[in-house]
Amino acid sequence: LSEEQLAEREYIKERDRLQGVQEEEKEEMSGFERLMERKMAHLLPPKMPGDSDEAMEPKTTFHGKAETDYKGQSWLAPPSGLASIARGEPLEMDHHKCFVPKKCVHRFTGHNKGVQRIRLFPKTGHLLLSGGLDGKCKVWSIPERTVMRTYEGHRAAVRDVQFNHDGSKFVSASFDRFLRLWDTESGEVLQTFGNKKVPYCVEFYPHDDNFFVVGYSDSKIVTYDATTGDITQEYNHHLAPVNSIVFVDDN
Repeated sequence: LSEEQLAEREYIKERDRLQGVQEEEKEEMSGFERLMERKMAHLLPPKMPGDSDEAMEPKTTFHGKAETDYKGQSWLAPPSGLASIARGEPLEMDHHKCFVPKKCVHRFTGHNKGVQRIRLFPKTGHLLLSGGLDGKCKVWSIPERTVMRTYEGHRAAVRDVQFNHDGSKFVSASFDRFLRLWDTESGEVLQTFGNKKVPYCVEFYPHDDNFFVVGYSDSKIVTYDATTGDITQEYNHHLAPVNSIVFVDDN
């Protein structure tokens, strides 16, 4: 055989070997995904004929009296006593007492199923964001003790929610394999993210709200650009699903 024929045989042999390795990896991954789906089957809605793999059409409902007050301030604005904290001014703690709670002061009700995650509004904590197993997110007013807005944009349970650093936006991560970036005030969906894996946790980058990281069921951590929706970085050093993310060593 000529050198060209021998080289072609070697190329075909190596190509077939690589294809076999890729097929084995795909089989292992698909088996892992099936195992994960069985584990969380009780959180996923039943699949019906004709169901789409696309993200559902989002909708939102405002439950408050008005979206702005008589001063024209948004319903997101903190009470007057907390406005200085929102501006970054130090809080005088002499008049505030800390104590161990001894009884339930109020019970918020509104989700049709259990609540998976709650987050306080950044700095002031006058609002509460909840992600429920009914696929809905809700923002509650703690001073008024009522729900202010409901966000519906997932077909399955919400696994995690996270405010950005000023509370103007938040990200919801769901078992329907989609993440959605919401405008907290208007309820508008600004971006939809997904890579066909189940997101388990989400955290905004401390120095820049334009980036957030997501821990996935396939053992990877992915960084998204919130403005473009692109994946900017991927970390694949874990051997099991990522359940929590914390920034350390000066972020």
